Amino acid sequence: MEKIDFVTKREIIELFVNRAIFEIQNTREIPKINFIFDRQGLLLIESVKKKPFKKEGYYIPDISNEDYELLLSQNKIEDDAYNIVVHDANKFFTLLTEIINEQVKLEYRYYKFNNARFKALLLLKRIWLRMSNADFYNIESFLELQRDFIKNREFDTYEHDKKLINFLGNDIYYSISPQETYYETSRVARFYVYDSKERHDLANILFDIREENGEKVCYIYAIQKPKMSKRSKRLERNLYKINSLCPNGISNVHPNFSVSLLLFVNLLKSHEINHIKVPMYQSMSYDYHILLSKNTKESFDKKWSKEKLDEMSRMRDSDYRFERLEFKDLTGELEQDKEWYNRVVDKEDFISKAKTEGLLNTFLFLESINEITINDLPLDDMTYLDINLDNERALKL
Repeated sequence: MEKIDFVTKREIIELFVNRAIFEIQNTREIPKINFIFDRQGLLLIESVKKKPFKKEGYYIPDISNEDYELLLSQNKIEDDAYNIVVHDANKFFTLLTEIINEQVKLEYRYYKFNNARFKALLLLKRIWLRMSNADFYNIESFLELQRDFIKNREFDTYEHDKKLINFLGNDIYYSISPQETYYETSRVARFYVYDSKERHDLANILFDIREENGEKVCYIYAIQKPKMSKRSKRLERNLYKINSLCPNGISNVHPNFSVSLLLFVNLLKSHEINHIKVPMYQSMSYDYHILLSKNTKESFDKKWSKEKLDEMSRMRDSDYRFERLEFKDLTGELEQDKEWYNRVVDKEDFISKAKTEGLLNTFLFLESINEITINDLPLDDMTYLDINLDNERALKL
């Protein structure tokens, strides 16, 4: 069996200072963040700078004088940056190391992916996107939460899809898998409707689970339309039957979302999880999506220039079969890029509304059909939507 590759704390300190600080400060992908260390924290980093980490067979860049100067230059609270005050640098880097190694174990179990340094660079840059305003006051608690999420194996099946239930007359399948590091959670649940003729994808549920005060709690951060989703208008029409459960038979929530959440809630019940927390706000999300919009537009315009599109037109009408085949491949690639472009470019306001108002409305729908009990509505951006499930209720329809 292949030996799984892990990282050490000293290695993480080097990667954080040598790479992550620079990539965050250049604000290409991530909004500007200042990490503020106290004297003890800086002494810890200096100790690694003076005695670099070495590992046979690997090249790990040492912390240079320029790296350390950049760290010092941003080691202060600024109005134009998100400011993270590190109270305990030793704990901070220990938790980051644990998070990365748990992520490595998770992805190895699913995909046999085994590159700890690559995963470390992504997480060191992106994990902060999951923070709420309250997390800035205690970064160590935030990292403990993320570590507990990634360690939890409650729903991990390591299978592509499993039949869940027959619902509305059709079979429902689902799968659980790790998320890419720029998402809000470490896991995603995917659902789809299938009959002998067609498949229809429902919304994805972005979630994590951990134990709190002796009970398992599920955190749901988002409900999202899948990338390149498969759609069957026939199967989708059937989903609207769920609205008949509403008091007036009308809902402002699309059934792709309400059915998916209903299915996920009942999956939670089957695991005897009866408590949900819904963080309604991630502090950097809006600024991140502004950067994502800008970068996507620049990349799309560069990749699909007028010259490239003119060349594709020529290839479409070419006498040569291999050029016509290449045109077909490029057309498929263009359609995929267009779908992503339309999904994120200039969509930061739409995404923000979907992540707050849209998410809340989906849970309010489930409460209206008596599937959940909402204990507390969020009064500000630091409050969870707190929900209980009644394990006695059976899935309707």
